[in-house]
Amino acid sequence: MAEGRREQEEIQERRRAIDLEIVALLAKRARLSSGWAEAHPGGRAVLPSTTRDALASLSSGAIGDMPVASVEAIFREIFAACRSLEAPVRAVYTGAPGAFGHAVAGRVLGASAQLSSVDDAVCAVDEVASGRADFAVLPYETSAEGPVLATLLALSPSDLKVIAVEEVRATLPLVTMSGHLHGVTTVYLTTSALTLAREGASDLLPGAKFVEVATAVDACRLAAGDPAGAAVALPLIAEQEQLLVASRSLAPETRKRFCVVSMRPASRTGKDATGILFTLSDEPGALFEVLKHFAERSVNLRKIHSRPAEAEGWQYLFFLEVSGHLTDRNIVTAVEGAKLRAKTWRILGSYPAGPV
Repeated sequence: MAEGRREQEEIQERRRAIDLEIVALLAKRARLSSGWAEAHPGGRAVLPSTTRDALASLSSGAIGDMPVASVEAIFREIFAACRSLEAPVRAVYTGAPGAFGHAVAGRVLGASAQLSSVDDAVCAVDEVASGRADFAVLPYETSAEGPVLATLLALSPSDLKVIAVEEVRATLPLVTMSGHLHGVTTVYLTTSALTLAREGASDLLPGAKFVEVATAVDACRLAAGDPAGAAVALPLIAEQEQLLVASRSLAPETRKRFCVVSMRPASRTGKDATGILFTLSDEPGALFEVLKHFAERSVNLRKIHSRPAEAEGWQYLFFLEVSGHLTDRNIVTAVEGAKLRAKTWRILGSYPAGPV
């Protein structure tokens, strides 16, 4: 018994020593980033996902019991934190703090990014175009409704480029300090969450009181201070208050894609997708005349949707996503021919391709 206790204490001491080594190495890494900033004043912010190759190289060298996904997650935060020392990342997102836009912005840009909420996609585009923000995170597509028209209309007249797309599975879990629901009598949640999750929460916690709050961040703070409280919030937001997931999603799960937009286009990764917006003249075969240029050059059509273009009568806006980067030769030549057959044409940008 005593021998087992000594062995545990020795392991704990060795872990503490390694942790201190890691902290010391992180401090050295941060000093290098600070030195870089001093030598290169006015450096531009870089999206952490542009370190994809570096992450792949590090994870390929991972050995032992540490999962590769954990190695990548750790270094993604290290890269983001150090980049904030080189050039602070300023970003905006739409929606309330604690909602999906906020959660995605934190996940993509890192915990050290300076994040601000704006009212809508037009405001977000203006913040980036004016230089007040480096990036904007906007809803791009949902599995239920397809491309988000408000985002497409905001991006269409601008010069901003979509440089990354992040997919999330939209869930509404219950979170608590203990990680279970025993003794919970109050549920804190936003009005929108109440609409979606009332039935599921009532089934799990019959008789519980529902308290509506302005944001999911507020819900988590209240639940953190209430031993009998729970919040409906995303895990990434709940973690900031040390809350744990106590139940599955209270509403049917949906898939959402968010895009990151910037003034500068993304470089090639070798596995990219390109988003395009266009409108057509009202004549027979107009859509065929555009799409045939991609088929003739073996460009894979990942998806196509049409949306009514507001303030344009019965004019429709087409959203096209193809495989490849906008600098690929076959896409360049396809675009040269296709845009001549379109009424208006706008390349939204190229970004690392995810699942369709």
